[in-house]
Amino acid sequence: MIIKKSIAFSLILLSLLSYAQKHQDKNYNLTVKISGLNNPNAKVYLSNSLMKLNAESIIDSASLKNGEFNIKGKILEPKQVFLIVDEKGFGYKDVKNWSGIRPMYLEKGDILVDIKDTIKNAVITGSKLNTEYDAYAKLLYDPRKFNDEYNRINAAIKEEVSPEKKKLLERKKLNLINKTAKDRDSSILAYVKQNPDSYFSLEALSTLAQKGYDASVLNAIFESLSEDLRTSKQGLELLENLNKKRADVGVLALDFTQNDENENPIKLSDFRGKYVLLDFWASWCGPCRAENPNLVKAYEKYHDKGFDILSVSLDTKKDAWVKAIKQENLPWIHVSDLKGFKNGAAVLYEVHTIPANFLIDPNGKIITTNLRGYKLGEELSKIFK
Repeated sequence: MIIKKSIAFSLILLSLLSYAQKHQDKNYNLTVKISGLNNPNAKVYLSNSLMKLNAESIIDSASLKNGEFNIKGKILEPKQVFLIVDEKGFGYKDVKNWSGIRPMYLEKGDILVDIKDTIKNAVITGSKLNTEYDAYAKLLYDPRKFNDEYNRINAAIKEEVSPEKKKLLERKKLNLINKTAKDRDSSILAYVKQNPDSYFSLEALSTLAQKGYDASVLNAIFESLSEDLRTSKQGLELLENLNKKRADVGVLALDFTQNDENENPIKLSDFRGKYVLLDFWASWCGPCRAENPNLVKAYEKYHDKGFDILSVSLDTKKDAWVKAIKQENLPWIHVSDLKGFKNGAAVLYEVHTIPANFLIDPNGKIITTNLRGYKLGEELSKIFK
């Protein structure tokens, strides 16, 4: 990224070669049974993704035969897929007529999906991985309590006419979101420590890494996982990601200059002497805009103590960029060269997905990266205690 990592990448490559030799293709046999279904046109599909559902994302499909659907194939590693049930036989593109969707995992062996009423209540047997997945998914959060409180606050916001009280309610909603996220992350961390042999411990560590957890802490936990997990494809990819994050810490942030919305040139080095969050976002990025309330809260609380934000937009249209800044009342400095992901600063910092950020100290060195949600507030509270 900002420094060379050829040695780390070479180690990862050697590990991947060792992994490839160790693992061979494995057969899976998936059977889907649906009570009472006798439509000969009915089909089930396996898809890699629901975001880009097309012929390329469909792994396989099966028609009803002898009262069940059967799909066989080979895999190298456990793989998450989406099981789409089309009882009416209109095709995978006819979303409105789907009977249901269920995320699940393919792994070696005979896997049975038994649907008595709805796919949501389907029972999956013959697969340890899917049993673990159900337990892991339930552990993360119970949405009912959160949704009830969230909807109540939202209703109060809509009814409130006082700008001051409305702002307090917005802050209350943000606090609820962050508390729920923090409780969920604590559950995830506990799961990893208690389940060093579970495939989902890798998923959990990856999730925490994306939220800005200290890479050195996550590395130590990673080392406590079983050898099979650490040397799996997903394990090696996670290790590579954690090494990247650790390599950034302590490195001098590379300087750049871009214009703000008024065409004034702004340098990153102009912020020396302050703690600055270098934030990459775009007006069209939903997760980025969902993060903005946390940035506003941090800016209001710590700006007078020496904290600032420099936001780099990956927009290509100036009107949309400027409109978003005004809509969300983002009072700090914003810059962009309107080149999307080819933005000069994004290329310099190897930003391929957003939101992304780098927290930089007064001497211009990177402290940590990708602080999401409540993690930014926690990090700043340590600095400005």
